[in-house]
Amino acid sequence: MQRVPPEGGISLSRGGAIYAILRTGGRQFRVEEGRTVRVPRIEAEEGARVELPDVLLLARDGGDVTVGSPTVEGARVIAEVTAQGRDRKIRVFKYKSKVRYRRTRGHRQRFTELRIERILAPGETLEEAAPKRQRRTAAEPAPEAAVAEVAESPAAEAPSPKPRTRRPRAAATESTEGAATERPKRTRTKQTEESPEGGE
Repeated sequence: MQRVPPEGGISLSRGGAIYAILRTGGRQFRVEEGRTVRVPRIEAEEGARVELPDVLLLARDGGDVTVGSPTVEGARVIAEVTAQGRDRKIRVFKYKSKVRYRRTRGHRQRFTELRIERILAPGETLEEAAPKRQRRTAAEPAPEAAVAEVAESPAAEAPSPKPRTRRPRAAATESTEGAATERPKRTRTKQTEESPEGGE
């Protein structure tokens, strides 16, 4: 392992970045282009592009590695927000023995799911490192055309089934009152002690 001088790093050769280690939300993540990663919540809308400047390490194809002190100056990670959500629920249970102290609390951690678009080295701009886009063939329709075809289909024109509604409260109470008047009420009869027949 090579020792890295504190003021800079090992120079990078030209070529695509294999991976980077970035810091966000107080945690570190290993990211690669095209992969998705869940990070602590970032305030951004779904579909928005975010730039993460805290790159701690950058690795390239030729085996060249740049380690920051603490970050690699000028290196950035460009990502697209694909989802905002909450993780599964955990239960936090506090307990003290012999004093009947028990507290249960639930927690769902918020997260942001990112799709890594580009890992930019120092001095590299987004225009220079434009993502390689896949070309569509003539047989594949554009996504907008596919959506328009679905909207024009007869299944889309069919009326949706009417949702079931609850009976109004007033009608429910009237019907129960009417039922109560029709049926005789059952009452308990008090049984009196009677002497057995034929004896005193």
